[in-house]
Amino acid sequence: ILGIVVGLLLADKIISPVTRLAAKMRETDPETPVEGLSEGFSEDEVGELARTLESYTARLSEFVTREREFTRNVSHELRTPLAVIKNGSELLRTTAPDLRESASGALDRIDRATLEMEELITTFLLLARENDLSSHYTPCNIMTQVKQLVQKYEYLLDGRDLNCTITGKDDLVVRAPEPLLKIILGNLVRNAFQYAPSGIIEITLKNHSVLIVNRGSEIPEENGSREAIAHGVGHSITARLCRQLGYEFCYTYEGPSVRATVTFPQ
Repeated sequence: ILGIVVGLLLADKIISPVTRLAAKMRETDPETPVEGLSEGFSEDEVGELARTLESYTARLSEFVTREREFTRNVSHELRTPLAVIKNGSELLRTTAPDLRESASGALDRIDRATLEMEELITTFLLLARENDLSSHYTPCNIMTQVKQLVQKYEYLLDGRDLNCTITGKDDLVVRAPEPLLKIILGNLVRNAFQYAPSGIIEITLKNHSVLIVNRGSEIPEENGSREAIAHGVGHSITARLCRQLGYEFCYTYEGPSVRATVTFPQ
């Protein structure tokens, strides 16, 4: 009995510093520098671990702060040149209404690019400022969003043997931050229209998911298009936003077909 009591006391004495350290770590915030984490620990292995964790959390906090400040500053700085480009495009259309077809097409591309950049800036600012996005959640009809995005990127199909079909549930409604949802679905639709050489783009809305399939000519692997789709900026943003919102994102090649699926939580 005496041995058991002594063993329990020694175990408590050995484990209690680790338990206190674990409790302190659970209370820490990655965005807030931790001060005094190693205080109260002796110069043993647990104390060394506490000092190492304190140094690590300080570096982690500095990294998060730099990332958010960089995103916020860059996004704000981009607004001024975008406004200049947008105003210049509108001025050209107003002062020279009888532009040649090539010049008018160039202005259309400028307008589309500035609109996409504005949407991306809004998304980056939202991600930089908000940890909790619940205040931005609104009911979004997925069919309406998809149809608007298909119409927006329809110019990519001009002069190509590529068709798009939309089928499935018209009443699929998801509560989500609308700007982020547009970025996710817009990147997938644009990638499908931009990289598919020919065939049919099938967009299917199921119970809680959106499936985009390119059926037709296989995307050549040697020209780098597959890598551009799988590792491009649009794809990385889509994957990151899906992780943050709790969506499942899957992108696969199945012979001549390319499948992208976003599944929403039920």
